[in-house]
Amino acid sequence: MGVRVSDVESSEFDRGVQRAWARYRSHLADRIAAIGPEDQLILESTYESDDIDGRVPFVQCQSTVGTDGIVVRCEIPDDLLLPPHRRLTGADAERLVELGWTRPARDPLGAGPDVDDGPAFFVEQAPRWADRLAAMAVSVFRDTWGVPHPAFLDTQSFGDDLDVEWQQRAESVVAERPALDRHVAIQPRDTPHLRELIALTLTDLHGRAPEVDADGDIILRFGSALALVIANESTPEVQLWAPLVRDISGRTRASELITDLNRRWPYLRFALFEDRLRVMIDMLADPFVPQHLIEMVEHLSDFLSGVDEEFAAHFGGCLHFTPAQAVPADDPSAPDTKSREQPHGDATVVPDAFGPERDTTAEQTELFDDPVQPSLFDDPEDF
Repeated sequence: MGVRVSDVESSEFDRGVQRAWARYRSHLADRIAAIGPEDQLILESTYESDDIDGRVPFVQCQSTVGTDGIVVRCEIPDDLLLPPHRRLTGADAERLVELGWTRPARDPLGAGPDVDDGPAFFVEQAPRWADRLAAMAVSVFRDTWGVPHPAFLDTQSFGDDLDVEWQQRAESVVAERPALDRHVAIQPRDTPHLRELIALTLTDLHGRAPEVDADGDIILRFGSALALVIANESTPEVQLWAPLVRDISGRTRASELITDLNRRWPYLRFALFEDRLRVMIDMLADPFVPQHLIEMVEHLSDFLSGVDEEFAAHFGGCLHFTPAQAVPADDPSAPDTKSREQPHGDATVVPDAFGPERDTTAEQTELFDDPVQPSLFDDPEDF
């Protein structure tokens, strides 16, 4: 049996990611090897952040001068400084110890970390061990925190001996992304790999890393509306999901309108959940084709651009989101693609940043300058 083209392309894609990580690790090792007294390196993940206060996973390396010369100390921050969903589990801690990280020291009573050693996993080595330190730092981001590519890392360097040339080389590696042919099918190995492909596709589309929530789902903003891009864990499928209207007063009327919308908007699937309306797109991802996802995102964007208060009024309800409104994580209308057994409590999945980034009122007015204003319920060919 021959090898499928999608398998070949998937292997090449994976090799591209491996090469990017290898280059980044090499440049990081060069910088650590040339570190000067009191220099500091901070590596931060831009792949996701805490929804409340913007905390991000990071590793910092600080040089000090000891009796035997310069010593480089790299630290993984205490859990309190990490996003809640990136705090270290017991398995993470065991794996870090196996890699050579030292556990935070505990006081004699076992009440907590020793203040002198700091509440963090750490490793201390001379600069000549730069290759090992770089590999350990990269492993934390890639294997522990699931960062898919160094394009999602921000590297900062501080100190008198700041190597500008190294900073430029590191930034060039971070700026690189694996070659993505939008029209070539890629076979996902598993759900985490599918999430990586989704993130890299949307990064290629928008030119920046997408926002990711606590469950690894990607958040897209369309003015005051938002959508989630979800890698289904039970089937090789990508689902786009967006809440539209809440507090719907008449289910019978709403059902009639939903039937009309399902007829007029191909690929979109509208559904009523209690008193809320949502829209979904289900896209098969076996194999995954980047262009298919891009087209579905654009199609959903076309629809969401017309969702306004008048649209909500048709259903006798109000918009699910108003500008700068947050989404409660235990929203019962959220799709249960991961068979979550417990709600997230009072946590907030979507921050205030989900308000519109810019005022689009003037642009929307220009779109509807005609005396007869089309709506989402009209057939395009009628105008």
